[in-house]
Amino acid sequence: MDNQSRIMCAVDLSWRSEGAFNYATAIAKARRAPLDLLFAVSDRRPSGWRVRQRVAQLGELRRRISAAGVEMAVTVQHGRPADVILQHARSSASPPELVVLGAPRRRRGFDRFRSPSVAQTVVHEIDRPALVVPGSEFVPASVPVPFRRVLCAVDFSPASMSALDEAYRIARREGAMMRLLHVVDIVQPAVPRLTLEFPMIDYTEQLRTSAWHRLRQLLPLSPELYGRVHLQIVVGVVVDQIVRNAREFNADLVVLGVRRRGRLARLLHSTTGHALQRLNCPVLAVPQSATGVAATPNQIDTVRLAA
Repeated sequence: MDNQSRIMCAVDLSWRSEGAFNYATAIAKARRAPLDLLFAVSDRRPSGWRVRQRVAQLGELRRRISAAGVEMAVTVQHGRPADVILQHARSSASPPELVVLGAPRRRRGFDRFRSPSVAQTVVHEIDRPALVVPGSEFVPASVPVPFRRVLCAVDFSPASMSALDEAYRIARREGAMMRLLHVVDIVQPAVPRLTLEFPMIDYTEQLRTSAWHRLRQLLPLSPELYGRVHLQIVVGVVVDQIVRNAREFNADLVVLGVRRRGRLARLLHSTTGHALQRLNCPVLAVPQSATGVAATPNQIDTVRLAA
């Protein structure tokens, strides 16, 4: 890591940001990177809202970061939280390599369609990886960093290829085991139904076979990853299978690609957005590369090995 790499962590007064803070501190310490702590005071509150409690909390966070031996800068800003986070991630003189924030609360009924959460808005608009950490009222003092068991779900889109590249970086740097997952989606079949008068052919096995060949082409060439990347192909609803595999694999990190989406699409069609509310481990949301088409991991690893 170069000296300009930074970690940014967004916090508020709720317990949901406690896990994000712990992960951000552990990652900054492990990577020897400075930590930018951003406290976004919601525009729904006056700028002086709970100022004493805020000062006391920031003082405690300063103490804990200092004890970890991490260099830190603190910023407090009043405004719409998602806009504040995006502004600081984009406009910083030294942009962070990673943004860490708390996961959205689990919504039920029509509440989940009302508006995207802060985390959903950020991951769909930010131009760099964002680590979303699930909130819990019982956050352990220590967190599993470096990550040891990484699940990466791919659908062969450019966004998922960018996510796969980032997952390989993590596995290589941190010595992690990795499961490369593809879900044959039963909700959106690859072959449309032209008419109900003709019997449907089950294309599931053909799709599985095709996906298997494509996944094998994505296996890394790097010698240090040999034997640590395993393939898994399942059939079902994508989000359900990601959650199930994360639990079965005992993943301590799930890596997903994310595309820029409008507000309605985030609520209805975003796999990453739905996964954020259901996974019990951190999710690394990786945006599609700026070029629009990511290189395959084999191409990337070949370049790195040659260098």
